[in-house]
Amino acid sequence: MTPDTLHELLASIAADVRAIAQASKEAKSPLMTCEQMAELLQVATRTLRRMELMGEIPKCIHVGGLKRWRRVEIEKWLAGKRR
Repeated sequence: MTPDTLHELLASIAADVRAIAQASKEAKSPLMTCEQMAELLQVATRTLRRMELMGEIPKCIHVGGLKRWRRVEIEKWLAGKRR
């Protein structure tokens, strides 16, 4: 293995570790962003906004002017939808 190949491999591993750490941090957060909500519901953020306007999803809260959804509320809502 050449030094350049080893350097690329280590850089790739470091990037993977950072991505895993970020995902773990976000998963534990009690509040979700618009992007996280859209990803969870597997819709575009634009669709999420429409769903919000139509009252199709639980209401968000505003934190410093930013929209956030309580993870616990969303999990309960989704559990009820699956029945």
